[in-house]
Amino acid sequence: MPTWQNAWYREMHDFSGLAKPRNRFTQLIKVTSALSGNRIRLALSNRYGPTDLEFDLVGVSLTEKMTDMIPMMQHGSQQIRVPQGQRVWLDPVTLSAKVGRPIYIMTRATRVQTYADFNSVYEPTLTNAVSSPQVKTVPHFSTSWKVSKGWFSVEQLAVWTVAKPQMVAFTGDSLMEMGMITTPIIQTLLDRFPNQVTFANTAISGNQLIGDAPQDQPVYRTFGPGLLKRIDGVMALKPRVVVATIGGNDLILPHQSQDAPPVTADQFMTAIHELTQRVADSDSHLILGTLPVIGQEYANAAEIMWTGAQINQQLLADPHVQATTDFLADQTGYLDPNNDFGDQLHLNPAAGKRVAEAFLPAIEKWLNH
Repeated sequence: MPTWQNAWYREMHDFSGLAKPRNRFTQLIKVTSALSGNRIRLALSNRYGPTDLEFDLVGVSLTEKMTDMIPMMQHGSQQIRVPQGQRVWLDPVTLSAKVGRPIYIMTRATRVQTYADFNSVYEPTLTNAVSSPQVKTVPHFSTSWKVSKGWFSVEQLAVWTVAKPQMVAFTGDSLMEMGMITTPIIQTLLDRFPNQVTFANTAISGNQLIGDAPQDQPVYRTFGPGLLKRIDGVMALKPRVVVATIGGNDLILPHQSQDAPPVTADQFMTAIHELTQRVADSDSHLILGTLPVIGQEYANAAEIMWTGAQINQQLLADPHVQATTDFLADQTGYLDPNNDFGDQLHLNPAAGKRVAEAFLPAIEKWLNH
């Protein structure tokens, strides 16, 4: 019997610390469906905005130019309202979703309003986004992995299907959010498990395992509650597997913010054990990576790397942890420039693919179990 199943999910995060009113706003989002079916629906989020959001148009298409766009409705009306503090599902429409094929979503609004529910990606193969102050043209995507591609409010695509897929949930920090690691994982699993696996991404740039978002800088306020506080929300999605990169910011942020207390190795490992137990209590399986290596020129790199090495020694004794960082280092032990995104901290697509390959055997083990 068919049911609504998640086919794409990128959790919206609290951007209110940087949000500003916008007028005459168009955004185009490319999503890639993990499932096939002939009916779809969309969920829009306004959990963090100061007022209701109104959209003059929300449309979907199978083409980037939106030439065959189907308007989405809300209770039969093309005028879409998302109440402040809520998330809403729009009415279903008939559209042929296919595993691994993109669906394009366009939103337009002409009133002045503040959007505070946000997500972003860098690697554009599976998810991409662009916005424009123009409301009579379709904006064009960037295909560069070096450019951030952010969007507001569009959180989930569901497909009406007889499939009963297992979910892989990605969570943690920017290493999971940017798409360098998740894209090759998703591509591989969609090829090996068509219509049998779906994905959710709840990672937040700047996120920590233990600490909440520091409040002493506007950008820091977007880093979200610590993963230990967020994990129950991840588990509410009922994933079969949870894949996380987390902990690097617990070591980095104390050097940058007075509102981020230092974390000891003992505190970190206690938190990891709690995280592991919370995931297991939800009948799911946690897969963690080791703490990342960073570039030698990054501020306070030596101290951060020393603490990270002590933690990694303990992490590698945990069967839930995959070794995902040593092969990214050069002979000095710091991040190899050939793997660097360009900021001494993040990974380029080639390095992300190597990390994905380290994660994949453990993910497939539980999907096949």
